[in-house]
Amino acid sequence: MPSGVYLTMQAMKLKLEELDNLAHNLANVNTDGFKEENVNFESVLTNAEGGDGQKENTAVAFKSINFAQGPIVTTGDEMNVALQGPGFFEVQTETGNFYTRDGVFGINASGELVDTKGGKVMGESGSIVPGNGRIEISPSGVVMVDGEEKGKIKMVEFGDLGQVKSVGSSRFKASDQASPQVAKHSELLQGKVEQSNTSTVGNLVKLVEVTRQYETYQKILSQQSKMDEESANSLGRLT
Repeated sequence: MPSGVYLTMQAMKLKLEELDNLAHNLANVNTDGFKEENVNFESVLTNAEGGDGQKENTAVAFKSINFAQGPIVTTGDEMNVALQGPGFFEVQTETGNFYTRDGVFGINASGELVDTKGGKVMGESGSIVPGNGRIEISPSGVVMVDGEEKGKIKMVEFGDLGQVKSVGSSRFKASDQASPQVAKHSELLQGKVEQSNTSTVGNLVKLVEVTRQYETYQKILSQQSKMDEESANSLGRLT
């Protein structure tokens, strides 16, 4: 395959990845605790397809997460808790423990505090069972029900957020190299939720831009294919 065609196809593939990512961000503009993802590109030397062993300077895509604080809005619901600061809640599921900033909580059939997907919200001493009554949650995470302490919500922070990867719309998984620490720079705000930090307008503008770039590459590829065809026909007439 001619290197020009190969590089154009690679560029189109990268733009498709970028379009998929933008669509993912836009689909989660109303997802509490969602963190916007960005596609970045890194230049690398690779063997061009064709078998001649020649190195080509091309680009590969990798994702990064924007962990900036999202807007915090007041709901007045005692089961809603927003994280102010860089911390995360820890939730326990059948497939392991995850981290989230989605503080829309509820109570499951066993009376345990859970997140919107049913994961148990972990306390510093295990799951939290509030029971019935008026729930008050302090900035430090202490859960009080009718004046009786029922546990303390676990909040953690990471020194290297590069070790934290997205595994869904609002859940994250820490790598084995990550070392979550007890949160020292975060507090809870009861009756509030943190919304998605995705910019609708910003992503829509980028979507139009990347779509146009993709269409440009399509035209270039079509022109390259036409030139190759004309060259082959010319060579055929000469022979």
